[in-house]
Amino acid sequence: MIPLIICISAFIILNFILYLFFLYPGKGRKELLAPFKGTYIAHRGLFNKEDAPENSMEAFVRARDSGYAIELDVHLTRDGRLAVFHDDTLQRMCGTDKHVIDLTYDELSEYRLLESGEKIPLFSQVLEEINGKVPLLIEIKTDGNVVNTAKAVDEATKDYKGVFAVQSFDPRAPYYFKKHRSEVPRGILSTKHKAKASGKSPIITIVMTNLLCNFLVRPDFIAYNYKYADQPSFSLMRRLYKTDCAAWTVRSEKALKKAKKSFSMIIFDSFIPSK
Repeated sequence: MIPLIICISAFIILNFILYLFFLYPGKGRKELLAPFKGTYIAHRGLFNKEDAPENSMEAFVRARDSGYAIELDVHLTRDGRLAVFHDDTLQRMCGTDKHVIDLTYDELSEYRLLESGEKIPLFSQVLEEINGKVPLLIEIKTDGNVVNTAKAVDEATKDYKGVFAVQSFDPRAPYYFKKHRSEVPRGILSTKHKAKASGKSPIITIVMTNLLCNFLVRPDFIAYNYKYADQPSFSLMRRLYKTDCAAWTVRSEKALKKAKKSFSMIIFDSFIPSK
């Protein structure tokens, strides 16, 4: 009869091996991420609250003209168009509690961002304006059907000549690109999730926080909340597998200095990073 201590030890070892398998992101393709490492990434463009609000065309133009890569967010509207907007609802930016995915783009166009003259841009308009001059980091939002949104991003970028990468909190979006557009750099967004705050089940929260979908997605990078750089799974993955990681969202020189110790890419807003 096998001693109990051996059975317990074997169980622990096997589960740790399984954990490492789930956590493994693959070798990554560091050469594809080089354009994002050569500059900082302007979170929702180089924005302010007056005349260049977040995710506005003016904010993107200012980031482009300053030589920064651009992070932006996309939703699929009710009529199947990609709108560049962060929140699920228009409340914070437009003053009305309507959901982006419940409106057509023409309906969205009736609103202005904060007190500015800027309106919510189409993703196609942003692609045309940036035109490959700086890299784009595209966050696929998780409301609605995230796979359909990923498909729409895929279709919209078929003929785009510039450098871009995709990321999402929902692993199904980068997984779509793994299966259908593998040449595009893909990443998983995460943080130290809290079940009540996220609205997810405890199991989903644990999986997301600890990056346990890496084995499915094989992400080229992980975008993680820099405040939780010491989260055990993230820290172990970064050190063990040498994975490229993007820090979100850095908002001061002090935070920038801290983030550079653990991250190879920096997503910033609210200040201009020192050279």
